Amino acid sequence: MRRPGVVVGAVFLLALLFSLGASAADPARIGQTEAFVELPEDRPRRVQLEDGRLRMVSVPGTVFYFPIVNAQRAEDLSGVRAAVSWNKGEELAARPRIEYRQMYDEAGGALGYRYVVVLAPADASASGTMQGEVRVARRQSGEAPSVPFTVSLQSKEQEGVDNLFRCNSRDIWIDFSGSAEWATLDFYDGARFVVSTAGQPPLNVGCSVEPLTDFVERYPDARLRFFCWPAAPIFNHTGTLTLFAGEEEHLYRIVPGGLIDCTGSYSAEKGGFVLQTRTLGEFVISSAPLDPQAPHPAPDNPPVGARP
Repeated sequence: MRRPGVVVGAVFLLALLFSLGASAADPARIGQTEAFVELPEDRPRRVQLEDGRLRMVSVPGTVFYFPIVNAQRAEDLSGVRAAVSWNKGEELAARPRIEYRQMYDEAGGALGYRYVVVLAPADASASGTMQGEVRVARRQSGEAPSVPFTVSLQSKEQEGVDNLFRCNSRDIWIDFSGSAEWATLDFYDGARFVVSTAGQPPLNVGCSVEPLTDFVERYPDARLRFFCWPAAPIFNHTGTLTLFAGEEEHLYRIVPGGLIDCTGSYSAEKGGFVLQTRTLGEFVISSAPLDPQAPHPAPDNPPVGARP
């Protein structure tokens, strides 16, 4: 006859082995779909990785965060360390560390706390290019998934010194094949896009600042400015889009079916709204908050075609 104590002990042992097996199968590792970027005097905002890689231009003093998956408790990180394999710019960064921090989406909405690898500047005023791979791994082994990154830190004076394009037209094709590593696109002195041009094919980057009539009629009490890219160009790499504006203004991205409030992306240092994006779409800058539920203007003619 089997004794109860033996059965209980066997069940406990199986549960323990299962737990250890699950832990071994899902170790803490670096996430390979997103990262977070904290500009000076801002909060860590999400950017999507491109094929598991972070490529972007930012300003000196920017802090980069790489989320750790399969880590909900401090115990999940026991024996785990953060490491960077450097190709270039190691002197620009402090030693990587792991922290438990609140992260935010692109518009500044809270996403909750999570464990992240922090790559902070050694000198908040230093500029240059950092290139390498970040990972988290057990101390006895450096073998683990990694996220490659190439980040150019440029001051306002340095932005686009390699390649500057004036884009004051609705329709303008640019061939980037002969350009330098980074380029700056200026739109009507009101918007700027700084992006890596490595491997970039030609794109139609034409921009329009003409008013969108339906929005003007829908929000008659607000002063509106528009930046619209009719071709909605998609770049190979994430770039920094700055829409210059005053602190009292509001920014919205126009999407099918409504508006996305991007006002939380304002940077006093940059003098405008700063977004990390690969796609240039449609935006409206408003002197007042816009209600996405505001009614659309009635058509001039009723359905029967006769004026009242």
